[in-house]
Amino acid sequence: MGKLFGTSGIRAVINEQLTPDLAIKAGLALGTYLENKGKVIIGRDTRTSGEMLEHAVSSGLLAAGCDVLKIGVAPTPTTSFSTKYFQASAGVIITASHNPPEYNGIKFFNNTTIAFTPEQEEKIEPIILKERYKLAEWDKVGKAKTIDTAIEAHIKTILSHIKACNGLEIVVDCGNGATSLLTPFLLKDLGCKVIALNAQPDGFFPGRSPEPIPENLQNLIDVIKATNADLGIAHDGDGDRIVVIDERGNFVSPDRLFALIASNVIKENKGGTIVTTVDASMCIDEAVNKVGGKIIKTKVGDTAVALSVCKYNGILGGEPSGTFIIPEINLCPDAPLAAAKIIELLCKTKAKISDLLKGIPEYPILRSKISCPQHIKERIMNKLKTTINKVFPNAQIEEIDGLRLNLKDSWIIVRPSGTESVIRLAAEAQRKKEAEELMSKVSELVKKEIQMGSK
Repeated sequence: MGKLFGTSGIRAVINEQLTPDLAIKAGLALGTYLENKGKVIIGRDTRTSGEMLEHAVSSGLLAAGCDVLKIGVAPTPTTSFSTKYFQASAGVIITASHNPPEYNGIKFFNNTTIAFTPEQEEKIEPIILKERYKLAEWDKVGKAKTIDTAIEAHIKTILSHIKACNGLEIVVDCGNGATSLLTPFLLKDLGCKVIALNAQPDGFFPGRSPEPIPENLQNLIDVIKATNADLGIAHDGDGDRIVVIDERGNFVSPDRLFALIASNVIKENKGGTIVTTVDASMCIDEAVNKVGGKIIKTKVGDTAVALSVCKYNGILGGEPSGTFIIPEINLCPDAPLAAAKIIELLCKTKAKISDLLKGIPEYPILRSKISCPQHIKERIMNKLKTTINKVFPNAQIEEIDGLRLNLKDSWIIVRPSGTESVIRLAAEAQRKKEAEELMSKVSELVKKEIQMGSK
């Protein structure tokens, strides 16, 4: 990876690594990459530093000769959607997604609604680091304009693809993030009775942490139980992830949720290709194969998933983190759209989400990470290619993203992180004890190789 871009753009602590100066340079670099012309959409989540970075990135773009269309506080999927809807050359979202409030980030999108690829970021990064900007002449400086219809356009487009649903009671926890301005209104327009929690935009995230994990969602669970609601939905800070709580207050595994939606989409289309990542549960493979679908595995990251959706004409893409790519509307993970799709399924089947999930097995997946200095990661991974066979002699090895070992009714993955100085591990099996044994073996091997490689 480069010095600035990780797996989700530039992301760091505000006024430490991520400063207004860097944001201006990012805008200048994007404008230079766009050959000093075109329109660029800029959106931001609710973080306290969002407006500061928005102004800085805008200044860089304007200085490079690009026009800027500001859509204000908006989810990441609305920003990506807007690049195509408003016929812009590119888009920029100012967000740190699920990270704590002191973080923020800058992520670029193409006008196809797909985030910039690593290859594109590799072209942007040296422009920033070596300050190879091309500034516009004084009379060709760009113009800025504010657009206040982006969220409305996004909602209307989703509604045009989803059937109305009357009577369901939905509790939605927006986490004080950007979906506060979208999801409750979308669900109401769908015909649902909506109870909105933490739906006041606030960059300090006073309601809960922006990461929608079970320990942060107790209030949502309590409200579902108290109101006998049909479903609970939670988003992260920028609205590219969705988490579901069933009508009994139980957290739904994102893998099982994706398997359920994938199998339904295949039934609707009478076949098709589903795209997910190498670390996704085998319950997805089983659900897709059962209804006659095809599954493609990619590297971890929404950009890799989106590109494969396009390459293989996929009808759905997603990751175990709770991201859904529904290509007829958006090639960016779109949590509000996913929420509408889930509700449409409940209305069509007239069933509870817990009943629909009974057909999807739940296998134990263990995830871990081991500290590894950035400069030896590549060497460690190359070494593991030869030593891992000795520990798992019967494994079939894939190298789509790191090393994935396919065993009978189980798998293991070892891959270097793109955002941290760690190597990530995951193991899944039909029984927890077996998954624990696999994880123990691979952890011991990776730690040994790192220890030897550090000498």
